[in-house]
Amino acid sequence: MSSLKNFPKLPANVGGQPIPDFLKFKVRGPVTRKPVSDKFNFAITASPHFGTQEGSTFDEGKFWHPIQSLEFTSNNESTGGGLMSFRGNYQARSTRLVGKEASSKSVVKLDNGEYVKGISGTTDHYITGLTIHTSKRDVPVVAGSGGTDFQFVVPADHQVVAFHGTENGNRVASLGVLHQRRLETISDTSALAADDPTPVLTASLSSQWLDANTQNAWANNDMSTVENLKIQASQDLLPIYSNIATNGDSAWTEVEGDDGEIYYLSWTTNGVIWSYTPTASNSVNKASGTTTATTDTIVSIGSYSTTANFLGISMYTWSNIPTTVVSAALALGFAYLVRPIIQTGLEIGLEAAANLLVEGLAAAGLESAAVLVPTSVATIGGVVIAGVLGVALALGCIALSSVIFKQYFLVINIYNFDTAHQWATVQHYQDNSVVSNGSWTDQTLAKFILSGNKVAPPGFDPVTTLDNVVTYLNANFQNDSTFLEGLGEAIVLNRDDAAAALAIKYVVNRASDNQIGAEGISGSGATYDLGNYYTTGTWNTSTSCQTTAGGLTVNCFTPALGGASNDTYTYEVNIGLPPSPSS
Repeated sequence: MSSLKNFPKLPANVGGQPIPDFLKFKVRGPVTRKPVSDKFNFAITASPHFGTQEGSTFDEGKFWHPIQSLEFTSNNESTGGGLMSFRGNYQARSTRLVGKEASSKSVVKLDNGEYVKGISGTTDHYITGLTIHTSKRDVPVVAGSGGTDFQFVVPADHQVVAFHGTENGNRVASLGVLHQRRLETISDTSALAADDPTPVLTASLSSQWLDANTQNAWANNDMSTVENLKIQASQDLLPIYSNIATNGDSAWTEVEGDDGEIYYLSWTTNGVIWSYTPTASNSVNKASGTTTATTDTIVSIGSYSTTANFLGISMYTWSNIPTTVVSAALALGFAYLVRPIIQTGLEIGLEAAANLLVEGLAAAGLESAAVLVPTSVATIGGVVIAGVLGVALALGCIALSSVIFKQYFLVINIYNFDTAHQWATVQHYQDNSVVSNGSWTDQTLAKFILSGNKVAPPGFDPVTTLDNVVTYLNANFQNDSTFLEGLGEAIVLNRDDAAAALAIKYVVNRASDNQIGAEGISGSGATYDLGNYYTTGTWNTSTSCQTTAGGLTVNCFTPALGGASNDTYTYEVNIGLPPSPSS
């Protein structure tokens, strides 16, 4: 008998997708975090402040690394001298300007693989001289002199990820560094032979299974009903995420099915989230001539809302990893990602997310998997959080972080209901916008799966007949400059035969209502002038618009053009419409 107290009653399936009957599973108990050795400790450590520790504090950027460049300004000694302002620049964003810009400017631009390892200089009530020490060189940025010498160099396996200190009036009053272990220092591929393929970790686009009610609403372009169902699902799942953020490990329970497969669950009476890695059916990819038996495995993150009868699944695929490291506990290592990402905010950078994954895998007892992360994420530079939170982000049930200046967020969800073709993004135009979790990468949306077709759902074996599976792209943006500015985005998607394309756009206006737009394109959109369409093409001032692309009706909808909660706006784009459940 299960002891899953207050566990919700789940249907046997949603849209043809079976849901495990967790109430019949054996409860193995609460999860237990393993001690993490210093090698896998990615805690951020602060150096002392050097200078006068007066005024307001700053430490922006500590989860955005790696640093790409640093900007400092100073006055000459005849006008008071010393460090006046600082700004850090990262892959997709910059810190605010600390202090006030002065006449003399120094920029430290880091090469690929170069990192900051320390600072030194002199202080006399303020910072009179400053040198930045990188892994390759020493760069004087404030050329003053006089006062007390200071120096701070991080441990050999660390790097500076951000700066902290105080600003007093119109200048930087004190400065220190925040440092953290470098991801590459824990890399160990000794379990692989030289001729083995390189491991790769990728996040897949999320999928939603449609019940008859939801499919009927979409078939009739009844976006108000679809939006209400999303709100209901969000209200069911948000308390689960809040519980994980507050209680961490104790929010998860380990259960085992009759087939021996392990799941990690977190739930309320109205919803459940699970993390799962299949272990019984992993196929070995031992290629001809290779030495090590390797495999591709997945980590599947499922979410179910009882009120909305909503089922969504996000997942990661980890390719070419040794079979010896595949374990059900991989799912626990990824589950451990949820709490720090919620606490840190959606702005967390790719490398910072990879650091958290290493810690999570080590805490799950999988150091052999943790040491493969640096190599596995080298191509994109880190971990895309959509694999663990894609469903939550699309539903809007993860609160986005607030900052000092006015910040806007734009969530774009693109659903592919085309039963014959895949659609893929080929262009992206930014108007004071940045991707919240890293940099833009093009994605392919799988075609809509109709009843009777067979696909392998993420994490469920054997191959099962599924009804009505829609794949969607969830992209999250925020304004780059937050001073008196909104943001805008435009995207072009190509049909897989390059015979049709679609351009969409959305602008968040600070002083007026937002606007939306969409335009079908004949032929390939790879060379379409997206910037011109964004700036001069037709804008719509209503909450919905419609166009035609490749013979399909494209419907676009935004719940609000202004006054949204937390200044977060959503743009829903539907390529085609699903058939009515009765048809």
